Amino acid sequence: MGASKAKPINRLSPLTVKSMAARAKKEGKVEKATDDVGLYFVAEPSRSSWWRFDYQIGGKQKTLLIGTYPKIGMQDVRTKHDDLRKQIVTESTLANNARPSE
Repeated sequence: MGASKAKPINRLSPLTVKSMAARAKKEGKVEKATDDVGLYFVAEPSRSSWWRFDYQIGGKQKTLLIGTYPKIGMQDVRTKHDDLRKQIVTESTLANNARPSE
């Protein structure tokens, strides 16, 4: 049996994202909401809104900017997120297996 994929925490809708961006500009407050494991949307009042991805390698937390809203749509950001997760798992596995021989 293959490895099971984690279920999404809370899938955002396009309407929710659009509303968050508008509300952030109107109220002058940053809003942040999770879409999937490590993937989240940040709506900022004075700048663009962003799709970001948090992950860990070697116990260190890192953040990648996937793209800005509305330039990158939800389907594209989710595809990129899935691709990045696979790449990070592969790189982490390779790093853990690359131990110096004794």
